This record gives sequence, C-alpha cells and structure tokens, in this order.
Amino acid sequence: MIENVQILRHVCITHYFHMVGHPPDRGPSDDDACTPWSYAARRSKMKNETRLRARKAVNVIRRESLTIMATWKGNLYKRCLEGVAEFERLRPRVKPATEPARYCSLMGQQAAGQFAAASLDNVLTVLIGETADDKWQYDIVTDIPGVCFGSPIGRPLASREEAEKRALGGLALLGAPLQPADDYEPEDLDGRKPIRVNRSVFGVATVTYEQLEMPVLKICRDLGLTSDELQIIFARMLLDDAAGHPVRWQVLTSLTPDQAKNVALGVLANSGWSHVSEEVVEGFAAANGIDLVSLDDKIRRCNRRAEVVR
Repeated sequence: MIENVQILRHVCITHYFHMVGHPPDRGPSDDDACTPWSYAARRSKMKNETRLRARKAVNVIRRESLTIMATWKGNLYKRCLEGVAEFERLRPRVKPATEPARYCSLMGQQAAGQFAAASLDNVLTVLIGETADDKWQYDIVTDIPGVCFGSPIGRPLASREEAEKRALGGLALLGAPLQPADDYEPEDLDGRKPIRVNRSVFGVATVTYEQLEMPVLKICRDLGLTSDELQIIFARMLLDDAAGHPVRWQVLTSLTPDQAKNVALGVLANSGWSHVSEEVVEGFAAANGIDLVSLDDKIRRCNRRAEVVR
C-alpha cells in the first residue's frame, strides 16, 4: 500500500510540472550511476579519449620529432597507446620542481619558454621501453610545440626503474622555470633551429616547408632518390664529417664541403630531425621501410653514373 502511494505521488508531481512547463530535474541518482549501461558508457568514453591522445601523440612525433620516431621500434601508435596509460600511472607520483632547472645548450635555451608554459595537462604520452642493447629509454610527448624530450640519444639507462625515475623528473619540469647554467653563455637564436650531430649542436636557419620543398624535390628528381633516402644520405654525410672521415658521397657536387654541410644541416633540421646519430639513422630507415644495403647499392650506381658524365 505504501509503495502504491509513493508511485501515485510521483505521478502527480510529474503531471503538475508537465502542466506548468517545468519537468522535474532529479539529476542522476546513485542507482543511475551504478547501472551497467552507465558504467559501459564511461568506460567507452575513457577508451576513446585514450585513443585520441595516442593518435595526437603519433601526429606530433611525425611532425616534430623524427628522432623519437626513429628510436622507437615497432608500432608507434600501439606504443603511444601504452604510453597514455603509463603517464596516468606515473602522474600521481610527480612532485613539482622546487628549484629552477638548468640548461647548458642551444636546445635547452630555445625550449625554456615552452617548458614554463606547459603543465601535466599538456602531456599526451610517456614512452618507456628497452633499447636494442637491453638498456632503457624514455620520451615525453606533449601537445606544446617544441616540448618533446627524453633520455639522450646514445646514452641509454641501466634499468626500467631508472627510466621511470628520470621520466618523473622530466614531468616535474613542466611549468617550472628553466635558467641557464652558470657556465653557459646564452646565444642569440635569431630564428635558428638547433640540431645535434653526435654531441655537437648547430643552429640553422628556419625555413618554411614551401621554401624547402622545391630544392629537395629537384635534388631527388635529378638523382632518382626519395626524400627519405636523401635525408639518410645527408645524415651519413654529417656523421662522416663529424668523425673526420671523407664524405661518403657528395650529392651536392657544385658546392664546397662547408656549403654542402650547411645544406644537409638545414634540410634535416627543418624536416624534423633534432639529433643525428647512427642509431637515429638506422631507426629512421626502418621506420620508413628503407633497406640500407639496397640504398648503398643505389648510391654506388649513382656514383658510377656521375663518373661517366664527368
């Protein structure tokens, strides 16, 4: 009887508000929040948000950091998807930096402003994984241009625990001021982009895609190369030069060695390369489906053809 009265009271109240044009707003009840449908809806929303962040991270990496793309083997989207969960697991353990971090390079100087403006809400994914030599590495990818960073190329970490510790330290830098080290003399960037060849850092002029596209396409067309193959050749030229070896192949025969070096640095830096090393070159080739042995054969054929023309 009591139950019937309660039902009748609810019907009458609903009817009254319907007549005056204001249906009752009861809001979600505890029972509504616990229904299988609402739980499934929340879970589906979380999955969609995770996938969206992973896709954004992949786009950022491909657009801004070919170095990260080259050093992480396998399916990049899958790694970024796992990295979203990794970040959410690490996030509660991040302790904000209590002192300003110090930078001692052109790259650090250029990124100082972006780091200060960033926060944990800008993080898309945190990649933590093993390297080819059973060491560990990490990379943090954000949606702020210029703020993708991690363990230095060629200097992997000893364990996963150390990689996590370094990643937590990196996350703590977001939003913190960066200041030059005591022995670092700030440089006048003047619109230059930094690029590291092994351990030497160079600043090169920033150019637009349109300014870069036509000269690169002409070189590729003249030599029968793809843009990715040309970038690998330029990277190898820079590595040979850094090691004091004769340049393996002069694709820019009309230029002096210094001019060719500047062109190679400019093309790579403005194509998304921030580091040039053997490891990055190998990873870049693998990520773009280029067999380095076949490319060497192709280069030798071009060399022979160039000798005949001369």
